[in-house]
Amino acid sequence: MEEENLVALREGFKGTLTEMRISSFRKAELARRKLLEELWMGSYPLGSKLPSEKELAELLGVSRPVLREALSLLQMAGLVEILHGVGTFVRRLPSVEEVVAVPAQVSAGWSLLSLNQARYTVERAIVLLALTEPIQEGLRWMRNALMRMEEAAQKDDINNFLDSNVYFHRGLAKAANNEVLGDLSIRLLEELSYPAVREARSAFYRADSTRLGVALENHTLIYQGILEKHRKLALGSLYKHYADVTASTIAEVAWPEAREDDCDE
Repeated sequence: MEEENLVALREGFKGTLTEMRISSFRKAELARRKLLEELWMGSYPLGSKLPSEKELAELLGVSRPVLREALSLLQMAGLVEILHGVGTFVRRLPSVEEVVAVPAQVSAGWSLLSLNQARYTVERAIVLLALTEPIQEGLRWMRNALMRMEEAAQKDDINNFLDSNVYFHRGLAKAANNEVLGDLSIRLLEELSYPAVREARSAFYRADSTRLGVALENHTLIYQGILEKHRKLALGSLYKHYADVTASTIAEVAWPEAREDDCDE
């Protein structure tokens, strides 16, 4: 009987966590949609600066963490650009299709920002292990993936670039030779194939083709850092990659200690 109660309690706790996770996503999605509508209606013209984070959060009736998540989704779609210490600027106006589109959400109910935060946390631990004595098979995977990513970037082939990117991160997981971290990394990587996530990642690169080159450079430096056992180079490049795809100001809130420890800036 006690065991049955324990199982029921555990399942109830898991259900509560899932509801909290989805609730957080829904708030960010509502904020994203409100901002999309405001952009489409011309409240914030092309090139204009959005109100401060505090003002915008109050206008939308959400917390600042929820607002950051909403802005991150808009930046990934190329609609806004968040410049550290300067502000958030409108870089593209949304189409009608984007305003009414189904929200980007991963299969477990997580948001893209939450997924990237989890991936960064796991991969930072993986890089630290790989820096000690990397497994050669993992390095070979990473090297082959970089060749494919470079070829795809030269052709502006976003689909092949994304596939090769996943191949690179699988290689990174192998290089650490830790089954637990490897399994966690692969589980998170599987979410990248989910249609809504795939489309959001594609939109991020379609909005600015130079992002392919930046991502390629970051991944190359991660590989070089591990190969040369250069801690700052590997960890700093990993941080920069995730900061680039989530917006640097959001990354600094999510991972402040990592920025201070891993980056030269």
